[in-house]
Amino acid sequence: MINELTRTIQLQAKEIARLGKSISRLEKGSKTHLNKDRLTFLQAYKRECNERGWFPYWLDIVGHNPTWNDATPENIKQFISYLGVAKSKRLNNPIQPTTQNLYIAQLRNLIKWGNTPLNDTINILKANKLIQRKKVWLHPEELDRLYTYNFQNYEASTWKYFMLCCLLGCRIIDAPNISLSNLDGNTVRYTPIKTRNTECYIRLRDEQIDVMKDILSIKCYGYTPTNETLREIFKKNGLKRTFDIGTYSGNEIVTIADVVHFHTARHTFATIKYRYSDYTEREIALAIGHTDFRQTWNNYICDKSPVTREEKETKGLFI
Repeated sequence: MINELTRTIQLQAKEIARLGKSISRLEKGSKTHLNKDRLTFLQAYKRECNERGWFPYWLDIVGHNPTWNDATPENIKQFISYLGVAKSKRLNNPIQPTTQNLYIAQLRNLIKWGNTPLNDTINILKANKLIQRKKVWLHPEELDRLYTYNFQNYEASTWKYFMLCCLLGCRIIDAPNISLSNLDGNTVRYTPIKTRNTECYIRLRDEQIDVMKDILSIKCYGYTPTNETLREIFKKNGLKRTFDIGTYSGNEIVTIADVVHFHTARHTFATIKYRYSDYTEREIALAIGHTDFRQTWNNYICDKSPVTREEKETKGLFI
């Protein structure tokens, strides 16, 4: 009986102390300290964003060094519309839908980080995400054909890093840093620049190790790899397969030589490993640099149709 009373008194004392702290906070008043209260918009951009991306286009809209007060629904709507008609600052080409979505997401994330109390801006940015076009991937025979391409000196770096990305599933920013030192037995290991908290593992066959050594031995001659050179290589090599990259709202028939880009290599790697190889879902995700296969499935596996026995028996250097 005495123990029960003692326990009851202890619980009551804790509750009284908790209520006392709550009353003290109410008497003193409280203030929510937002990230935007301690950093300006420009300071937050420089701290949280690691690439130029959307910022020049946002600058075009507001017309001055942006502040948090510029993140109004009206400016957000103008920004989204502007991306649809503006030319790329770097390439002077129309901004692709995937890039528009990226820029919208980057601005949304910065506003969310600052916790700007203009919730309408976040809702507008979410509601105006563009419908993605269907993604492109190369078939094993197309990769084998591309591997035998007799490239010119100015095409060497483009060919080298695209083929390496197709073989390993890496990003173009990681390709120049990969060497034979990353080869551990029959496994390539490296830490991606974009996601330094993960490590990628790619299991290779003996003949694929020879392919990797061959690719890495290519001299780049000081030329920078570009998507324009990559498309030129495809056209010269006769890779002109046509297919539909349209959205659910309509068809859009193109040739692969017109739309291929370096990220196509990662889509190609994931799709080929899923359809033709003995890689498990976990191995594909680890090779791509994802912690969850669902991300790989939703964004990188381009062909989700049932895999036939004939497809599983397909041979190729990049399978």
